[in-house]
Amino acid sequence: MSHKKLALFIALSLLSIVSGAVFGLIDLFGFIDGRHALSLTLLIVSVLLIYLITIVVFILNFAERKRTWPFFAVAALLFSTTFFLMSLTFQLTIASGMIFLAFLYYAYVNSAHRSHLFIAFSPKEIFFPIIKTSFVYLMVILALLAYTQSRQLISQHSLVSPVMVKIISRPMVLTLNKQINSQLQSELGSQLPSQMSAGEKDRLIRSVLKQSVEAMAQNEEGRIYGFKPEEIPIENAIVYDSGEIDLTPVIDGMLPQIAIRLNDEIQRYAVFAPFVVAFIIILIIQPFIYPIELIEALLTLVIFKVILRSGFIKLTKETKEVDVIQF
Repeated sequence: MSHKKLALFIALSLLSIVSGAVFGLIDLFGFIDGRHALSLTLLIVSVLLIYLITIVVFILNFAERKRTWPFFAVAALLFSTTFFLMSLTFQLTIASGMIFLAFLYYAYVNSAHRSHLFIAFSPKEIFFPIIKTSFVYLMVILALLAYTQSRQLISQHSLVSPVMVKIISRPMVLTLNKQINSQLQSELGSQLPSQMSAGEKDRLIRSVLKQSVEAMAQNEEGRIYGFKPEEIPIENAIVYDSGEIDLTPVIDGMLPQIAIRLNDEIQRYAVFAPFVVAFIIILIIQPFIYPIELIEALLTLVIFKVILRSGFIKLTKETKEVDVIQF
């Protein structure tokens, strides 16, 4: 085995070890609701590692092909080992290891196939389609992570956290504030003279707001979105001197109860919920991966120029017979 090929196999082994550890540590739900800032870093690192592994496998395709496949099996085993040590989930480890091995197989075989389709060596034409499809394998592993983690959280009634509820409800609270303020303005416009003191205005608005909550509860069989009026801390609402109100503190005070209610509802669909959650997670993550793909596309051109100039790989000319169709 040549020194260059040995160096590539060592690089592949190290990248596989690190990749397994990184994927095993990723907490997708911590990434979404902000519990772990490290999760975002791990997600970005995982994308970069898949990119670097694809480059190594791509270059390996042009080396001697003997004894290549056993090294891919070893790389997948190394990936699975560190993945298991970090995640401690056997079934997920087996599935992720098989996907990683399939990813190596795809990158290797398609590198050979595409390299024979072009007369001139062009990383943009040969390598870019391979790296783009390689990210599909990344998304599959992330989907498996999302499914497994969501399934565990659902069984613990903790899939939805108060922080997650706050993030999701923020746009709805803004809309609700506008609706309530508009409604109060139409009801109290004539009852809020400019000479009324701030204290009187505050008491009047809070009284009307409380009555509105009680009226809504009567129309909803004594509950508002599943909550009794006394469970809603309407007294936490902020009343400004202008007469406008802000219900954000009210919602913030109910975050734990809302999270509990949502988890109870999700528990009723525990069989199907992990699949839906995994799909949603992938939709959320994709926008973060696309910019990295653009950066890596530019980086690839630089990397191959450096590798060619260093002499690690060389471009040579050879004559080949090709089929030509004539009419």
